[in-house]
Amino acid sequence: MATTRRILRPSQARRSTQKATTNQNKSISFHGIIPASEWSVPEVRHAMIVHACLASYEGRLATLLETASALHFVRLDDAGPHTLHVRPFRPTTPMHLAATLLEADTHLLVCGGVCGRWLHTLEAQGVEVIPWLSGTEQEVLAALAKGTVDELVMPGCMRRLGTTGGVCARARCRTRRERNGCE
Repeated sequence: MATTRRILRPSQARRSTQKATTNQNKSISFHGIIPASEWSVPEVRHAMIVHACLASYEGRLATLLETASALHFVRLDDAGPHTLHVRPFRPTTPMHLAATLLEADTHLLVCGGVCGRWLHTLEAQGVEVIPWLSGTEQEVLAALAKGTVDELVMPGCMRRLGTTGGVCARARCRTRRERNGCE
């Protein structure tokens, strides 16, 4: 089991000396790890292995899931992304796509835009979908490995504004709704 250490700044350590000491004692009793100094808190890092699928079109994420021409199956682990295989994709039904993903033991689909019917069907079948992303396959794989997929959100997507959909939160749209009596 690999461990990493995070060094606290002195200002953080002063504020949380009691908490750090308690955490250190718990860590020592549970993991048998002795911190390097009184300001460090050991963190246990577990191996990450994720099987994912990118819905792609000519080396990029497809703009819409329904227009994807290939499914790029990858395995993400601590060493980085590894291509498992690429399958041609002819969109027929969301159930067919879910069956294809689950057959390959993949529970994560990364794609561009996706219609609600496809999204709900895939999620009901146990496939987690990360939609509304754009970029090349390499950019997306790097963002998945780093955990920074929010940097690849499509322009105009409601996720960029911190909402999950529905009414737009931009000031100009709010003003327009107030002016028209829609609030």
